[in-house]
Amino acid sequence: MAHYVTYHGQLGAGNTYMGIPVDYGYQIHQQCVLGYVMGHTLGPTGCGRGPFHCHLTMLLAQPRQYQEAVTAYMVAHPEQPFISQAATTSVCIRRLAIDDAMVEEISMDNVVHTLIFNHIPVKWVAHAYPYGICWINQQYAAQTPLWG
Repeated sequence: MAHYVTYHGQLGAGNTYMGIPVDYGYQIHQQCVLGYVMGHTLGPTGCGRGPFHCHLTMLLAQPRQYQEAVTAYMVAHPEQPFISQAATTSVCIRRLAIDDAMVEEISMDNVVHTLIFNHIPVKWVAHAYPYGICWINQQYAAQTPLWG
């Protein structure tokens, strides 16, 4: 994925990837690619992708919030402890399934629930922090928002 973004997201090109800065040496940060992939892998298909991605990047920009949500989940569900997925070659992930009529109801709770349901490690969310910050900065600098 990083090679694809580096090739197609070059400076001055029409293809840009929100949240993934490409410097003048055509280098990108792995943390930004991780956040980008998480958003596209976990988010719903269809018109719910934009709102989900917006809330995900806000969560990535404040990773301590996910740690607190995992702790609250473990307190509320002691019979089902949170066990992070191991970083192996095969990771089982399921997208958020939501009807197009319910897109306006997507919230931070849906994102946190999706991450916890998929056993996404807190380390991954903390590691993707630069992506959240870059995406929010680029989003607010853009003329028109992506999700509206």
